Amino acid sequence: MRKFIFAKFSKKRSASASTSHRLPPTPTAWPLRPDGPAPAICDQLQSPLYGKLSAELRLLIYGLALGDPTRLLHICKNTWRRHRRVPVAHYRCTDTDSPFPTWQHTCFDVICNRRRAATPTEDKLLALLLTCRLVYHDALNILYEENIFHFQGAPAVKQLRTSLSSVQWRALRHVHISTEFVPLSAHPAHDINQTPLWPDERLDGWIGYCQCLREIPDLRTLRFEITMRAKDYMWVLKRVLEALQHLQARVFEVELNVDIPDDLLHELGTLRFQTIGKERPENEEVVLRAMTSFLQI
Repeated sequence: MRKFIFAKFSKKRSASASTSHRLPPTPTAWPLRPDGPAPAICDQLQSPLYGKLSAELRLLIYGLALGDPTRLLHICKNTWRRHRRVPVAHYRCTDTDSPFPTWQHTCFDVICNRRRAATPTEDKLLALLLTCRLVYHDALNILYEENIFHFQGAPAVKQLRTSLSSVQWRALRHVHISTEFVPLSAHPAHDINQTPLWPDERLDGWIGYCQCLREIPDLRTLRFEITMRAKDYMWVLKRVLEALQHLQARVFEVELNVDIPDDLLHELGTLRFQTIGKERPENEEVVLRAMTSFLQI
């Protein structure tokens, strides 16, 4: 009995002690909040990174490690695992010279064939940020400002938005979306958009996805790459462009594989974006795999 009482007392005392020393949680985006709460930060002068290098050199190192202005950072939907879901994963583009639509890059073929719910790369992109609070404080903004976030279809925009805080989402500076609108009525039994290699694009959700982009106040570059395959694409094109008219960026480009009719241009008024006409060839291997997956549904 004496041992039992002593064990219970010791357990309660240790639990209360750990609770009393527990610090309040700090938001993960605290470096992006200049007026918000921040945890205690050590100066890390014992490290050559802070003890010998200047702040300018450290920022150059962070930029090279975390950002890449030439290669897209693909943001893709992830898979289920053990009843938990990591909404999105990233993958640095390895198919930069591809003439095909960006959503048909071979990068996505690699992503979709990996059945895992973690980031499907081994690039250790976030490893530097997790070394200490001081590095996290100094370099977090570079992750969002110095990368081109590419989305395979606008639905991936919503998934990344829900996985980030508002402060993190508003820190994005470069966004690239490539997608394709296909005639859903051509396949009444099944929907090809449900195949993992095809952008799950829905016209009824397009306005909502654009609303997510309107939350970003200082977009430097915004690029849409849109392929129209629907036979009655005219009314689809109208609704798509109407939603884009509410967005703004310093550099705003919309690439289309079809011409915009003069009457639609007159109805839209002054465009907020620059239009680029370009017909990209289809990646037959990706299309064949998507169709094979579609027929197996």
